[in-house]
Amino acid sequence: MNGLFRRKATYWCNRILHWGFRDRPSRMLQGEKQIDEPVAEIECLYMRFRTSDLKADGKLASAAIRFPDHSVNRSKYAEPSDLLIADPDVPKSTDWIIQGVYSFPASLAFHSFDTASAASPVRQTRVEHDPLVRNYAHCEIRLYSGPNRISPAQQDETNLISKPERTRWRLRIYEGGRVVLRPLV
Repeated sequence: MNGLFRRKATYWCNRILHWGFRDRPSRMLQGEKQIDEPVAEIECLYMRFRTSDLKADGKLASAAIRFPDHSVNRSKYAEPSDLLIADPDVPKSTDWIIQGVYSFPASLAFHSFDTASAASPVRQTRVEHDPLVRNYAHCEIRLYSGPNRISPAQQDETNLISKPERTRWRLRIYEGGRVVLRPLV
């Protein structure tokens, strides 16, 4: 319980002393801030994960890394702990006690996949700054075929990227990242 008390105490101290009684730091609010593209490859990306995503050795399971359309926060505008602040507009965001944060370099998310023929457009993942009203640092890792975005439904229907290639992409992030905040339970 010591970890739980410490997180709650830190949250309330920050809320009262640093955030002016707001439910999150002002850096998280979009306000009038515009989209900041491109996301630099040297930035870190943070993703939230659940206790069930941890393996017995304490490392994150590579299956916890979604492909495509993976939601992350960029370090340029966020701290790892920002991902654990509950959002009243998002169901289950209050499950922060069973969530942790994983960090990896943005360079690992950018990737071009081999295509079957030279005539096929290049398929690649990109990190796009996609701010939310209450989370300016929010980004999405998305899949593109040439200039066109491929939705997860299209990816499943057409199988544009083979399962072994998707697994290799997940392993790049898994091997290049680390758990920066562990779940409390």
